[in-house]
Amino acid sequence: MQVLIRSCLLVLLTAAMALAGAQDSRPTIVIGLIDTFDPHFYVKTFSGTVDYLEERLPQYRIQAVDIDWRDIDEGIRRYRPQYLLLSGSDYVSLIDRYGAQQLVTRRKKGVLDVNRSVSSTIIALNQEQAPGSLADLKNKTVAVTQKGSFDGWLIASGEIAAAGYDPEHFFSRIIETNYGIPDVLTLVKTGAVHAGVLATCEYERMVQAGRIAPEEIRIIARKQAGAGSCVRSTQLYPDAVIAALPEASSGMNKVVLTALLSMPVERYDFEWDIGNSNASVLVLMRTLKLGPYLSLRETSPRALFMRYRNEVFLGFALFGAILLHIVSLNILVRRRTRELIRTQREKEALNEEAKAAERKVAELERVTLVAQLSNIFAHEIKQPITGILYNVSALRLRLKNKGIDDPLALKISDSLIEQANRSADIVERVRAYAKKRARTDGSCCLKDVIEEAVRASAKREAVTVIASEAQCVQGDATELMLLIANLIRNGLQAAQAGKSPAVRVEVLEQGAEFVVTVTDNGPEIQDEVFEKIGRAGFTSKTDGLGFGLSIAQAIAERHGGHLEYRRNPNGGLTVLLHLKRFEKQSGGRSC
Repeated sequence: MQVLIRSCLLVLLTAAMALAGAQDSRPTIVIGLIDTFDPHFYVKTFSGTVDYLEERLPQYRIQAVDIDWRDIDEGIRRYRPQYLLLSGSDYVSLIDRYGAQQLVTRRKKGVLDVNRSVSSTIIALNQEQAPGSLADLKNKTVAVTQKGSFDGWLIASGEIAAAGYDPEHFFSRIIETNYGIPDVLTLVKTGAVHAGVLATCEYERMVQAGRIAPEEIRIIARKQAGAGSCVRSTQLYPDAVIAALPEASSGMNKVVLTALLSMPVERYDFEWDIGNSNASVLVLMRTLKLGPYLSLRETSPRALFMRYRNEVFLGFALFGAILLHIVSLNILVRRRTRELIRTQREKEALNEEAKAAERKVAELERVTLVAQLSNIFAHEIKQPITGILYNVSALRLRLKNKGIDDPLALKISDSLIEQANRSADIVERVRAYAKKRARTDGSCCLKDVIEEAVRASAKREAVTVIASEAQCVQGDATELMLLIANLIRNGLQAAQAGKSPAVRVEVLEQGAEFVVTVTDNGPEIQDEVFEKIGRAGFTSKTDGLGFGLSIAQAIAERHGGHLEYRRNPNGGLTVLLHLKRFEKQSGGRSC
């Protein structure tokens, strides 16, 4: 009966508009109603809105058309409306399909938030054996107005899905009344179904009309309602929407929107307001796989790919990233391996250089030691030889003074003098050998000499060098390198007792001299030990001979310099090598 009444009203409204517009040359505004609403909505909201637009926009001819919700595409193609009045679920379905743009959302009198306005109410008879919760309704029968109704079924379906059930297989049977007779309430009261779903505030209208008493009906999954709000079993969603299609011009949208926003709420018991969020409706439609998410119901390979294409692309991207990481890691490992091999080879080469330098130092030490010993021996032997010559000469003089002419004695004395002179010549040769490198005429750069000495060290990373290219001295670079290498080696060995052994080599300028300082961070040196440093034969090493610093001192002296020793305040020793600057002659070469 309600459907028949609504159809008659629409026919009369359309006929009246068509008759009025037969001779009307005004531009036409076509408003389509996608009818998933109850007759009360049609009479109060749709007809009231159309009447108000006719009143406010006399320059336009307003035409209302009814579009079947089961075939929206055909209705839009047939009537080509500029505007649609539809539920939130239908609106989000048409955003992408037809480019629908929301103008206004209905706000009933007393509703505070236009985005939280409509809901569903699930009812059952208030009997002992009647269902009391959503879980109790599983495999039971239910009555609804129609499956396309937003607040008459879809919102309730979303609540069932939110409880963890499949709304399409939750009830054993769903009966649609299509707003006919018997209606949902009648089916529940007669026991034809276990439960029914009512639209927003429909329960209150039935109580007000006296069709039911509150104690007769049980509200399933009842939610907390605010003051003045209708009872509900679900969360709240936006109410009906008026949306503009691309056929509407911007000028038409302006005047229509202005008129809709000016509808007085006191006259119509509702108003049109600006709604700014359909997110909850989109979530609901995705949950139910309806409207813009209808493709989620498809299970073909193409549909599955389109549904999960982001995940597929992300998976491929992740796989590519992992593959790239593996390749990059392998390249990095190979590069690092090559670097380690190169470092190992460099270390081996440095060790060989250090061993070669040590061999050179040992050889120089031996040569220098021989030279020093030769000098000592020559000096000591020369005195007795001289004494022998003096004694032989005195003996011959005595024989002569006494007038003794003994040929044999003369022959023996001549032989002694000859042998003594021969020994003296040998001694002079030894002394000449010991002093043959006392002076040098070459020049060298101290920085190069020091760096070569550091390279000869087995732990060169512990050595810090501070020197410049312009610091040159006169002397033999090899001997100076061996001297400094010996000082560095001694410093590193002395510093081994600490946690971080280190040696600092620095070249200082003092007038006409360069002073090479070799400082270690070894332990504190006692007075008795410090006094003996540099003496031939003294050593603090268990395997030393005590000639290292003596040889170093000899090399320094042959280069016109000398060694000096100082104790550091915080422990360790500083050895100072004093050398004369190299003075470049006019037109001569530089170091």
